[in-house]
Amino acid sequence: MKFKGALLEWFRSYLGGRTHKVKVNNILSEEPLSEWEVPQGSVLGPILVIIYINGLYSLPLKALVIEYADDTSLLYSAATKEELVANYEHDRIVLFPWIKDNLLHLNLNKCKYIIFGYKTPMWADKVNFKTTDDNQSGERMERVEKMKYLGLTIDEKLTWRYHLMKLQAKLCN
Repeated sequence: MKFKGALLEWFRSYLGGRTHKVKVNNILSEEPLSEWEVPQGSVLGPILVIIYINGLYSLPLKALVIEYADDTSLLYSAATKEELVANYEHDRIVLFPWIKDNLLHLNLNKCKYIIFGYKTPMWADKVNFKTTDDNQSGERMERVEKMKYLGLTIDEKLTWRYHLMKLQAKLCN
């Protein structure tokens, strides 16, 4: 989606020329000028993020893209390790340059994968998902057996056991 004319100028005036500070231990940071950041907590923030990343949905990805605000997940359905890896590799080659071209950054500490299934395949720990668009560098993505996503603790067998245990602990306090 391209903006021009008065609408583009309105967005520039809304997003540009803003400053921000951080306070840690009663010490205020400098006030750097921001040209592109959406003000956190703003009413328009969520819709501006959606408009900005809308191109993600037109990419020819093998994965089902699930998104809420700035949390994005890729879901794959595969019968074998080879099929799963091939689908991810296809998407990595398409997605990572798009991320870079759109000045977006991944929080690599949050990039994890989970393999859902009644029986965990023996090859689950041998999957090697890279977190960059080139084959030489990049960290290996961590496999987890459970993870918190949008307030739910999801486990690889979809039993809800860990989520229910957390709820029970909260209710007992």
